[in-house]
Amino acid sequence: MARGPPVPPAGPRRSRLLAAGSAVISFRFLLVSIVAVLLALALGVLAGTAVISPRLIRELERETEQWQTRAERLQTEVEVLDAFLGEALPYLTEDRLLGTEAVVVTQDGVDPSLLAAARRALTEAGATEVAVLSARPELASGDPDVERRLSDLLGQPAVRPEDLSTLAAQALATRLAIGASRRGDGPDGPDVLRGLLEDGFVASIGPDLGDLRGVGGPGQVVVIVAGGEGRPSLPPSAFLLPLARALVSRGAWVAAAEGTDSRYGFVAALRGDGSVSEEDVVTVDDLDAAMGGAALVLGLEQLMDLGRGGHYGVHGDSLIPAPAA
Repeated sequence: MARGPPVPPAGPRRSRLLAAGSAVISFRFLLVSIVAVLLALALGVLAGTAVISPRLIRELERETEQWQTRAERLQTEVEVLDAFLGEALPYLTEDRLLGTEAVVVTQDGVDPSLLAAARRALTEAGATEVAVLSARPELASGDPDVERRLSDLLGQPAVRPEDLSTLAAQALATRLAIGASRRGDGPDGPDVLRGLLEDGFVASIGPDLGDLRGVGGPGQVVVIVAGGEGRPSLPPSAFLLPLARALVSRGAWVAAAEGTDSRYGFVAALRGDGSVSEEDVVTVDDLDAAMGGAALVLGLEQLMDLGRGGHYGVHGDSLIPAPAA
């Protein structure tokens, strides 16, 4: 029987190959062993979770129900408290502004409920509403023809278009702070308020204005109302903020009010304005709450009687003004 060639003895090279083959086999077994252990651990975790999960779920459901019940109870308490304040606060603010004439200024797009809250607070406090003026988007329209009309009205034909709304705010502030008669404006003279109304840059949305000479002047308060969840028709920096600054600088009694959920940021911007002192203006950031209306009235009373303003509301220095010492 034929035999093959003899197998040569294992030399150094053959020994290295055998050793390498043994190493590969050992690594495979090691890898399989590790995977098996990990799978066993994973199965153990899954098995444990399957046993524990129902208890965890029941516990979480119970805690969730408890927190929901607590939240509903707190919400009910807040609603009851707000309703109580709505009924009680008119007695606190009754006749606080008796004999005071007020001009309310707002702009298109402001939440109607906020405007109504401000007007109601003033009326219940005994103030007389002289006018409610609303700034229109045409003040910053970007239309060259509209910009030309506004610049002619303001007597500023060479001004930059982006500055027109600020100049209009400043001109209106002067008109409201000083009044028509003090400016020498009459039926036969220029009246910036009349011009803004007639050209559609400002709208009257309150009582019949009648004789414009009764709108504005020393002794009247100006309440600026802003706020809403949508995007403002005019950025606060375009009109309401320069209006408030100019009114304060001209010595007018000014209050600025906004709602808690407003996206306008008007009151916050006014509070952070370094050119307006807290002593010279009243700001309210929770006009949508009953307490906000009271803060508006009591703040104005304090501003007129003591010459001291303040920041009131959820993010103010206090909810309402402290009683005078």
